[in-house]
Amino acid sequence: MSGSTMRVLHAINEMGDGGAERVVADLARGGVVHGWTSAVLSSGGRRADEVAAEGVATYAMPLARRSPVALLRSAAGARRAAREFRPDVVVAHNVLLSVVLWLALHTLRRRPALVTVFHGVGASDYRGAARLLSWTSDVVVAVSGAIADRLRGAGLTGTRLTVVRNTVPAQATGRRGAAREALGLPSDRRIVLCPARMTPQKRHDVLIDAWSRVPGDAVLLLAGDGPLRAGLETAAAPQGDRVRFLGARTDVDALLRAADATVLTSDWEGLPMVVLESLAAGRPMVATDVDGVREVLGDGAGLLVPPGDPDAVATALARVLDDAALRKSLTRAGREVIARDHDPDAMLRRYDDVLRGARHSGPPGRPGRVWVATAAALAGVLVAVAVFAGVLAQPGVYQGTIGIVAQPTNGGTTTVLAPSTSSGSTSYGEVVSLALPSLPELATGPTLLAAAAAQVPGSPSPQDLRPDVSVELTPGSGVARISVRNGDPETAGRLTEAVTEQVVRAGLLAPAGELRAIDRQATVMRVSADPVYGAAFALLAGLVAAAATAAVLLPRRRNREREHAALLRALGDTGRDPVAVLDAADPVLASRVRVLAREAGRPLRVIAAGPGLEDHVRSLSDELAPVTTLAAGGHPDEPTSVLAVADRRRTRTDDLAGTVSALPGAGALLAVVLV
Repeated sequence: MSGSTMRVLHAINEMGDGGAERVVADLARGGVVHGWTSAVLSSGGRRADEVAAEGVATYAMPLARRSPVALLRSAAGARRAAREFRPDVVVAHNVLLSVVLWLALHTLRRRPALVTVFHGVGASDYRGAARLLSWTSDVVVAVSGAIADRLRGAGLTGTRLTVVRNTVPAQATGRRGAAREALGLPSDRRIVLCPARMTPQKRHDVLIDAWSRVPGDAVLLLAGDGPLRAGLETAAAPQGDRVRFLGARTDVDALLRAADATVLTSDWEGLPMVVLESLAAGRPMVATDVDGVREVLGDGAGLLVPPGDPDAVATALARVLDDAALRKSLTRAGREVIARDHDPDAMLRRYDDVLRGARHSGPPGRPGRVWVATAAALAGVLVAVAVFAGVLAQPGVYQGTIGIVAQPTNGGTTTVLAPSTSSGSTSYGEVVSLALPSLPELATGPTLLAAAAAQVPGSPSPQDLRPDVSVELTPGSGVARISVRNGDPETAGRLTEAVTEQVVRAGLLAPAGELRAIDRQATVMRVSADPVYGAAFALLAGLVAAAATAAVLLPRRRNREREHAALLRALGDTGRDPVAVLDAADPVLASRVRVLAREAGRPLRVIAAGPGLEDHVRSLSDELAPVTTLAAGGHPDEPTSVLAVADRRRTRTDDLAGTVSALPGAGALLAVVLV
């Protein structure tokens, strides 16, 4: 067993007989060697029952479809499984499941990393797939280099992209005659097998048309079922028993033993398992020249034909059936490809590197964005409700107001406010300007307030009334406003009238003038917080609270430019300046390093700049082969370029500088990769 314990949840829509389902089952079984505790999440199927019987935990979710309701139902099932199983990493197989898992995991308090295994889509769907994967996935694993290139070209950004090719186990041997006898076929009849679901992608219509053009009495076996079967049976009927429909089969290995060759006429493929199974069983193959199929068969391991061309398919099948030397050559090349590029143990090691890398550098422990949004929204709502409730809980306060005006008692006018220049006399204006400023003190005096309070039943005491009385003067005009506040609108009005009456009676301006109320009744209005304004204030407070909550819960973005500058300064002190500081999440990292390595003209060695980075070093070394010619930690016998791998969170700059300083003199620091 290698590596520490890691909990891995494998998610796929169905666990039937398809190639992706087989990959899930192989990973769930084989991961135990690398310390995985696996569980499988799906809508069920034969393979789910098989792995469950072998002790792998299984969880059920509704079948994911493209309707919003179906997606939400599937996401709810996935969330229940994730909460119960508590995975470190979740592996979603294909794009729709990545959306489902993104919805599910981002509602968790602490979300695991999400790795999506991309098995391919139709050519017209790559741009949409790239957008969704950029949005949902922390790491994307393409099952072939061809579809990885397509994803990059379609705009995949913001996530690490790597390639892990599908594999098949060694094929069990068995007697060819027994396999044919079980099918009711003579041992001398030539047989071609097509194991594929009967869906539009697989283009069985092209195959049936092509088969009608293949001379002789060879038999075409169609193993698989699907929505197009009835129509295909009708189309193949004129060919009689030369085309046989076997339905869904679980014994593809036995069918391969019975066949002389295999065929696949799909419009598109990622890396279909039937291609690998055929080569592993030593069966030459005719297949359409698409993506991952080309990657496997393109070096002489099979015959490639253009998609949608029945004449080309018929010609290639006739060649394979009639030419024994060609079959032998294709069989030998196919087995070499399987041994070189599709070893099951190598696939498991690569997946272990990828999943552990996603676990260490990805988001485990981070709150999910949907969870953060929900928590922020909840905090905002609670604060807004609390503020608004506080506003509403305040007792109502009303204010009565009456205006008063100063006027002369000797027939003069109220506009004569300038002081007289006549010796020995005081004008009305001087009286007003000198006496009126004392009006606030008069209006709040205890004697006057006691008299006013006595006029209004239920009024507060003079001491309690005083803070609620106010006087506003209009400078230079002889006009003032007297206001009184109270919790009852009627009492507020009556108290205002009583205070005004007592102020007028006091004769503040006598004998030169007098104060007169402009209105007989007070104008009363509410002066406590208005519900509309209170709601607006509560909404603002809620928004601030939501933003603050999100800022606290969301992981803070690191200032990568600052990190890079600090590393460069530390490395500069060692005299080993790197050509570049690169990010492990860069989807074209391997291409960048290859370019740098070619420019350097030296073999490349990958080293760890600290503990806990061995998985990353091994993964990068494998991905950069063959330019990496030396194992990590080895001592080169010739000048080399060195690629140092550092952890942006745990590797200190002085540790990195020390590692680089210890490099042999022949080792030139090419770049630093931050994970």
